[in-house]
Amino acid sequence: MFWNRLKQNNYFLFDFFIFIFFLHYGFLLLTIGMLLQDKICHNLYNQSEHFCQHINENRFDSNRTELRNEILAYTASFQNYNNLLRSIPLFLWSLFFGSFLDRFPSATKFIFVWLNLIEIFVIAFYALNVIFFDLNPFYLLLANLSIFITGDITSIFVGFNRFVILNTTEPNRYIRFTFFQISMIIAPSIGIFLGGHCLWFETGKKQLRNYLLNLEIALGIIIVSLLMISLINFNKPESVKRKNQETILEEDENKNIIDQDELDQNEENSSDRSKECCGFRETIKYLFNLNNVSETFQCFIKHRENQARAKIFILVTILLLYFIEFIGIDSIFLQFSQQAYQFDVQTYSNVLIFIKTVPTFIL
Repeated sequence: MFWNRLKQNNYFLFDFFIFIFFLHYGFLLLTIGMLLQDKICHNLYNQSEHFCQHINENRFDSNRTELRNEILAYTASFQNYNNLLRSIPLFLWSLFFGSFLDRFPSATKFIFVWLNLIEIFVIAFYALNVIFFDLNPFYLLLANLSIFITGDITSIFVGFNRFVILNTTEPNRYIRFTFFQISMIIAPSIGIFLGGHCLWFETGKKQLRNYLLNLEIALGIIIVSLLMISLINFNKPESVKRKNQETILEEDENKNIIDQDELDQNEENSSDRSKECCGFRETIKYLFNLNNVSETFQCFIKHRENQARAKIFILVTILLLYFIEFIGIDSIFLQFSQQAYQFDVQTYSNVLIFIKTVPTFIL
Protein backbone atom coordinates (compact mmCIF):
# COMPACT_ATOMS: atom_id res chain seq x y z
CA MET A 1 0.00 0.00 0.00
CA PHE A 2 2.73 2.46 1.00
CA TRP A 3 4.81 1.52 -2.06
CA ASN A 4 1.91 2.09 -4.47
CA ARG A 5 1.01 5.37 -2.79
CA LEU A 6 4.61 6.53 -3.09
CA LYS A 7 4.67 5.60 -6.79
CA GLN A 8 1.56 7.73 -7.36
CA ASN A 9 2.89 10.76 -5.46
CA ASN A 10 6.49 11.05 -6.57
CA TYR A 11 6.54 14.27 -8.55
CA PHE A 12 9.74 15.55 -6.91
CA LEU A 13 11.35 12.15 -6.44
CA PHE A 14 13.40 12.49 -9.63
CA ASP A 15 14.81 15.82 -8.44
CA PHE A 16 15.83 14.21 -5.16
CA PHE A 17 17.38 11.32 -7.10
CA ILE A 18 19.55 13.80 -9.02
CA PHE A 19 20.58 15.47 -5.77
CA ILE A 20 21.70 12.29 -4.01
CA PHE A 21 23.49 11.05 -7.15
CA PHE A 22 25.61 14.21 -7.13
CA LEU A 23 26.03 13.73 -3.37
CA HIS A 24 27.57 10.30 -3.95
CA TYR A 25 29.79 11.89 -6.60
CA GLY A 26 31.19 14.28 -3.97
CA PHE A 27 31.99 11.41 -1.60
CA LEU A 28 33.87 9.58 -4.35
CA LEU A 29 35.64 12.67 -5.66
CA LEU A 30 37.50 13.46 -2.44
CA THR A 31 37.95 9.84 -1.36
CA ILE A 32 39.52 8.70 -4.63
CA GLY A 33 41.59 11.88 -4.80
CA MET A 34 43.13 11.13 -1.41
CA LEU A 35 43.46 7.42 -2.19
CA LEU A 36 45.39 8.28 -5.35
CA GLN A 37 47.65 10.72 -3.51
CA ASP A 38 48.39 8.24 -0.72
CA LYS A 39 49.11 5.43 -3.19
CA ILE A 40 51.52 7.64 -5.11
CA CYS A 41 53.21 8.72 -1.88
CA HIS A 42 53.41 5.26 -0.30
CA ASN A 43 53.77 2.96 -3.33
CA LEU A 44 55.60 4.98 -5.98
CA TYR A 45 57.77 7.13 -3.70
CA ASN A 46 58.16 4.51 -0.94
CA GLN A 47 57.36 6.93 1.86
CA SER A 48 56.17 5.99 5.34
CA GLU A 49 52.53 6.01 6.37
CA HIS A 50 53.20 8.85 8.81
CA PHE A 51 54.76 11.04 6.11
CA CYS A 52 51.88 10.38 3.68
CA GLN A 53 49.23 11.06 6.31
CA HIS A 54 50.84 14.36 7.36
CA ILE A 55 52.16 15.44 3.97
CA ASN A 56 50.33 18.76 4.26
CA GLU A 57 52.11 19.81 7.45
CA ASN A 58 55.05 22.20 7.40
CA ARG A 59 57.23 20.12 9.72
CA PHE A 60 59.87 18.69 7.38
CA ASP A 61 63.39 19.71 6.45
CA SER A 62 64.16 21.19 3.03
CA ASN A 63 64.79 17.83 1.36
CA ARG A 64 61.54 16.32 2.63
CA THR A 65 59.65 19.48 1.74
CA GLU A 66 60.95 19.27 -1.82
CA LEU A 67 59.88 15.63 -1.95
CA ARG A 68 56.45 16.55 -0.63
CA ASN A 69 56.01 19.20 -3.32
CA GLU A 70 57.05 16.69 -5.96
CA ILE A 71 54.49 14.14 -4.76
CA LEU A 72 51.68 16.70 -4.69
CA ALA A 73 52.62 18.00 -8.15
CA TYR A 74 52.73 14.45 -9.51
CA THR A 75 49.28 13.73 -8.08
CA ALA A 76 47.79 16.91 -9.55
CA SER A 77 49.25 16.10 -12.98
CA PHE A 78 47.91 12.56 -12.70
CA GLN A 79 44.43 13.95 -12.00
CA ASN A 80 44.60 16.27 -14.99
CA TYR A 81 45.59 13.48 -17.37
CA ASN A 82 42.87 11.34 -15.85
CA ASN A 83 40.32 14.04 -16.69
CA LEU A 84 41.58 14.10 -20.27
CA LEU A 85 41.07 10.35 -20.52
CA ARG A 86 37.56 10.69 -19.10
CA SER A 87 36.67 13.37 -21.63
CA ILE A 88 37.11 11.01 -24.59
CA PRO A 89 34.25 8.59 -23.77
CA LEU A 90 32.12 11.47 -22.48
CA PHE A 91 32.45 13.26 -25.82
CA LEU A 92 31.78 10.12 -27.85
CA TRP A 93 28.76 9.26 -25.73
CA SER A 94 27.31 12.76 -26.15
CA LEU A 95 27.35 12.38 -29.94
CA PHE A 96 24.98 9.42 -29.76
CA PHE A 97 22.94 9.79 -26.61
CA GLY A 98 20.97 13.00 -27.12
CA SER A 99 19.50 12.06 -30.48
CA PHE A 100 18.83 8.53 -29.23
CA LEU A 101 16.70 9.76 -26.31
CA ASP A 102 14.86 12.19 -28.58
CA ARG A 103 13.68 9.23 -30.64
CA PHE A 104 13.26 6.76 -27.78
CA PRO A 105 12.41 8.63 -24.56
CA SER A 106 11.17 5.38 -23.00
CA ALA A 107 14.81 4.24 -22.77
CA THR A 108 15.55 6.94 -20.17
CA LYS A 109 14.67 4.70 -17.24
CA PHE A 110 16.78 1.85 -18.61
CA ILE A 111 19.79 4.17 -18.94
CA PHE A 112 19.50 5.41 -15.35
CA VAL A 113 19.16 1.87 -14.00
CA TRP A 114 22.18 0.79 -16.05
CA LEU A 115 24.20 3.78 -14.85
CA ASN A 116 23.51 2.97 -11.19
CA LEU A 117 24.21 -0.74 -11.58
CA ILE A 118 27.60 -0.09 -13.17
CA GLU A 119 28.36 2.47 -10.46
CA ILE A 120 28.03 -0.32 -7.88
CA PHE A 121 30.79 -2.25 -9.65
CA VAL A 122 32.93 0.90 -9.87
CA ILE A 123 32.65 1.43 -6.11
CA ALA A 124 33.53 -2.24 -5.56
CA PHE A 125 36.58 -1.76 -7.80
CA TYR A 126 37.72 1.20 -5.70
CA ALA A 127 37.19 -0.85 -2.53
CA LEU A 128 39.48 -3.56 -3.90
CA ASN A 129 42.14 -0.93 -4.50
CA VAL A 130 41.81 0.09 -0.87
CA ILE A 131 41.96 -3.46 0.45
CA PHE A 132 44.94 -4.26 -1.76
CA PHE A 133 46.60 -0.94 -1.06
CA ASP A 134 49.96 -1.95 -2.51
CA LEU A 135 48.51 -2.11 -6.02
CA ASN A 136 49.96 0.43 -8.44
CA PRO A 137 47.91 3.68 -8.49
CA PHE A 138 47.67 3.46 -12.27
CA TYR A 139 45.11 0.67 -11.80
CA LEU A 140 42.69 3.37 -10.67
CA LEU A 141 42.55 4.55 -14.28
CA LEU A 142 40.67 1.37 -15.18
CA ALA A 143 37.58 2.82 -13.50
CA ASN A 144 37.28 5.14 -16.51
CA LEU A 145 36.29 2.16 -18.65
CA SER A 146 32.85 2.35 -17.07
CA ILE A 147 32.25 5.67 -18.83
CA PHE A 148 32.39 3.92 -22.21
CA ILE A 149 29.32 1.86 -21.29
CA THR A 150 27.34 4.35 -19.16
CA GLY A 151 28.13 7.86 -20.36
CA ASP A 152 28.49 8.92 -16.71
CA ILE A 153 27.66 12.61 -16.28
CA THR A 154 26.59 12.89 -19.94
CA SER A 155 23.76 10.43 -19.29
CA ILE A 156 22.72 12.39 -16.20
CA PHE A 157 22.57 15.68 -18.10
CA VAL A 158 20.74 14.39 -21.16
CA GLY A 159 18.42 12.14 -19.17
CA PHE A 160 17.47 14.96 -16.83
CA ASN A 161 16.64 17.32 -19.70
CA ARG A 162 14.58 14.64 -21.42
CA PHE A 163 12.70 13.82 -18.22
CA VAL A 164 11.89 17.47 -17.51
CA ILE A 165 10.60 18.06 -21.03
CA LEU A 166 8.36 14.98 -20.91
CA ASN A 167 7.11 15.22 -17.33
CA THR A 168 6.89 18.91 -16.53
CA THR A 169 4.51 21.54 -17.82
CA GLU A 170 6.23 24.31 -19.70
CA PRO A 171 5.61 27.09 -17.11
CA ASN A 172 7.23 24.95 -14.37
CA ARG A 173 10.28 23.70 -16.24
CA TYR A 174 12.50 26.58 -15.17
CA ILE A 175 12.00 25.55 -11.53
CA ARG A 176 13.38 22.08 -12.18
CA PHE A 177 16.24 23.35 -14.31
CA THR A 178 17.16 25.80 -11.54
CA PHE A 179 17.07 23.02 -8.95
CA PHE A 180 19.32 20.93 -11.18
CA GLN A 181 21.91 23.69 -11.41
CA ILE A 182 21.83 24.18 -7.64
CA SER A 183 22.10 20.43 -7.02
CA MET A 184 25.09 20.22 -9.34
CA ILE A 185 27.01 22.59 -7.03
CA ILE A 186 25.54 22.01 -3.58
CA ALA A 187 25.27 18.21 -3.52
CA PRO A 188 28.92 17.40 -4.47
CA SER A 189 30.10 20.10 -2.05
CA ILE A 190 28.13 18.49 0.78
CA GLY A 191 29.55 15.11 -0.23
CA ILE A 192 33.09 16.49 -0.14
CA PHE A 193 32.42 18.16 3.21
CA LEU A 194 31.08 14.99 4.84
CA GLY A 195 33.65 12.80 3.11
CA GLY A 196 36.52 14.98 4.30
CA HIS A 197 35.49 14.50 7.92
CA CYS A 198 34.74 10.78 7.52
CA LEU A 199 38.23 10.14 6.12
CA TRP A 200 39.75 10.99 9.51
CA PHE A 201 37.55 8.64 11.53
CA GLU A 202 39.63 5.99 13.23
CA THR A 203 39.67 2.58 11.59
CA GLY A 204 41.02 -0.75 12.77
CA LYS A 205 41.76 -1.80 9.22
CA LYS A 206 45.07 -1.23 7.48
CA GLN A 207 44.26 2.09 5.83
CA LEU A 208 46.06 5.40 5.83
CA ARG A 209 42.63 7.00 6.01
CA ASN A 210 39.08 5.71 6.33
CA TYR A 211 38.43 5.31 2.59
CA LEU A 212 36.14 2.31 3.03
CA LEU A 213 33.67 4.26 5.17
CA ASN A 214 33.14 6.80 2.40
CA LEU A 215 32.85 4.05 -0.20
CA GLU A 216 30.24 2.31 1.95
CA ILE A 217 28.27 5.55 2.21
CA ALA A 218 28.50 6.08 -1.56
CA LEU A 219 27.32 2.50 -2.13
CA GLY A 220 24.36 3.05 0.18
CA ILE A 221 23.40 6.19 -1.73
CA ILE A 222 23.51 4.33 -5.05
CA ILE A 223 21.32 1.52 -3.70
CA VAL A 224 18.78 4.10 -2.48
CA SER A 225 18.84 5.80 -5.90
CA LEU A 226 18.13 2.45 -7.58
CA LEU A 227 15.04 2.02 -5.41
CA MET A 228 13.96 5.55 -6.27
CA ILE A 229 14.24 4.90 -10.00
CA SER A 230 11.82 1.98 -9.65
CA LEU A 231 9.24 4.43 -8.30
CA ILE A 232 9.68 7.15 -10.91
CA ASN A 233 7.38 7.31 -13.93
CA PHE A 234 9.51 8.27 -16.93
CA ASN A 235 6.58 8.39 -19.38
CA LYS A 236 4.76 11.63 -20.03
CA PRO A 237 1.63 11.87 -17.84
CA GLU A 238 -1.65 12.65 -19.58
CA SER A 239 -2.07 15.80 -17.48
CA VAL A 240 1.26 17.16 -18.76
CA LYS A 241 0.35 16.28 -22.35
CA ARG A 242 -2.94 18.19 -22.10
CA LYS A 243 -1.33 21.18 -20.38
CA ASN A 244 1.44 21.46 -22.99
CA GLN A 245 -1.06 21.13 -25.82
CA GLU A 246 -3.21 23.87 -24.32
CA THR A 247 -0.16 26.14 -24.00
CA ILE A 248 0.85 25.61 -27.62
CA LEU A 249 -2.70 26.10 -28.90
CA GLU A 250 -3.05 29.34 -26.95
CA GLU A 251 0.20 30.68 -28.44
CA ASP A 252 -0.68 29.67 -32.01
CA GLU A 253 -4.43 30.24 -31.97
CA ASN A 254 -4.25 33.34 -34.14
CA LYS A 255 -1.48 32.03 -36.40
CA ASN A 256 -3.28 28.83 -37.38
CA ILE A 257 0.04 26.94 -37.29
CA ILE A 258 -0.96 23.92 -35.27
CA ASP A 259 -4.24 22.17 -34.52
CA GLN A 260 -5.36 19.56 -32.03
CA ASP A 261 -5.31 16.72 -34.57
CA GLU A 262 -1.67 17.45 -35.41
CA LEU A 263 -0.71 17.49 -31.73
CA ASP A 264 -2.47 14.17 -31.14
CA GLN A 265 -0.69 12.69 -34.14
CA ASN A 266 2.70 13.89 -32.85
CA GLU A 267 2.03 12.32 -29.46
CA GLU A 268 0.99 9.08 -31.13
CA ASN A 269 4.11 9.01 -33.32
CA SER A 270 6.31 9.71 -30.31
CA SER A 271 4.66 6.86 -28.43
CA ASP A 272 5.16 4.50 -31.37
CA ARG A 273 8.84 5.34 -31.59
CA SER A 274 9.25 4.76 -27.88
CA LYS A 275 7.89 1.25 -28.19
CA GLU A 276 10.47 0.32 -30.81
CA CYS A 277 13.29 0.38 -28.26
CA CYS A 278 12.66 -2.28 -25.69
CA GLY A 279 15.23 -5.06 -25.18
CA PHE A 280 18.91 -4.77 -24.35
CA ARG A 281 20.14 -5.66 -27.84
CA GLU A 282 17.70 -3.28 -29.50
CA THR A 283 18.77 -0.50 -27.14
CA ILE A 284 22.45 -0.97 -27.98
CA LYS A 285 21.65 -1.17 -31.69
CA TYR A 286 19.73 2.09 -31.75
CA LEU A 287 22.02 3.88 -29.30
CA PHE A 288 25.19 3.44 -31.33
CA ASN A 289 23.59 4.07 -34.70
CA LEU A 290 25.65 6.58 -36.69
CA ASN A 291 22.44 8.37 -37.64
CA ASN A 292 22.39 9.70 -34.08
CA VAL A 293 25.69 11.49 -34.70
CA SER A 294 24.39 13.01 -37.92
CA GLU A 295 21.18 14.20 -36.27
CA THR A 296 23.08 15.69 -33.34
CA PHE A 297 25.39 17.61 -35.68
CA GLN A 298 22.52 18.83 -37.86
CA CYS A 299 20.56 19.95 -34.82
CA PHE A 300 23.55 21.92 -33.60
CA ILE A 301 24.31 23.80 -36.83
CA LYS A 302 20.92 24.21 -38.48
CA HIS A 303 19.58 27.71 -39.05
CA ARG A 304 17.08 28.95 -36.46
CA GLU A 305 14.93 32.04 -36.17
CA ASN A 306 15.71 34.98 -33.88
CA GLN A 307 19.44 34.14 -33.83
CA ALA A 308 18.70 31.03 -31.77
CA ARG A 309 21.67 29.22 -33.28
CA ALA A 310 24.09 31.89 -32.06
CA LYS A 311 22.52 31.70 -28.60
CA ILE A 312 23.04 27.93 -28.56
CA PHE A 313 26.71 28.41 -29.49
CA ILE A 314 27.11 30.91 -26.64
CA LEU A 315 25.43 28.58 -24.14
CA VAL A 316 27.66 25.68 -25.18
CA THR A 317 30.74 27.89 -24.79
CA ILE A 318 29.62 29.02 -21.33
CA LEU A 319 29.00 25.41 -20.32
CA LEU A 320 32.46 24.44 -21.57
CA LEU A 321 34.13 27.21 -19.58
CA TYR A 322 32.09 26.30 -16.53
CA PHE A 323 33.26 22.70 -16.60
CA ILE A 324 36.87 23.75 -17.13
CA GLU A 325 36.64 25.86 -13.98
CA PHE A 326 34.59 23.31 -12.04
CA ILE A 327 36.71 20.26 -12.84
CA GLY A 328 39.94 22.24 -12.66
CA ILE A 329 39.34 23.25 -9.05
CA ASP A 330 38.41 19.71 -8.06
CA SER A 331 41.49 18.31 -9.81
CA ILE A 332 44.28 20.46 -8.42
CA PHE A 333 42.94 22.54 -5.51
CA LEU A 334 43.27 19.64 -3.05
CA GLN A 335 47.00 19.31 -3.69
CA PHE A 336 47.51 23.06 -4.04
CA SER A 337 45.84 23.76 -0.68
CA GLN A 338 48.06 21.19 1.03
CA GLN A 339 51.22 22.71 -0.40
CA ALA A 340 50.39 26.40 -0.16
CA TYR A 341 48.19 26.57 2.95
CA GLN A 342 49.00 23.31 4.78
CA PHE A 343 45.31 22.31 4.70
CA ASP A 344 44.48 18.83 5.89
CA VAL A 345 41.56 17.04 4.26
CA GLN A 346 39.10 18.29 6.89
CA THR A 347 40.09 21.92 6.50
CA TYR A 348 40.00 21.54 2.73
CA SER A 349 36.45 20.18 2.82
CA ASN A 350 35.34 23.01 5.15
CA VAL A 351 36.78 25.67 2.86
CA LEU A 352 35.50 24.08 -0.34
CA ILE A 353 31.87 23.87 0.78
CA PHE A 354 32.03 27.56 1.69
CA ILE A 355 33.57 28.84 -1.56
CA LYS A 356 31.20 26.76 -3.70
CA THR A 357 27.87 27.01 -1.91
CA VAL A 358 27.85 30.64 -0.74
CA PRO A 359 28.10 32.15 -4.28
CA THR A 360 25.44 29.68 -5.46
CA PHE A 361 22.97 30.75 -2.75
CA ILE A 362 23.68 34.42 -3.47
CA LEU A 363 23.04 33.95 -7.18
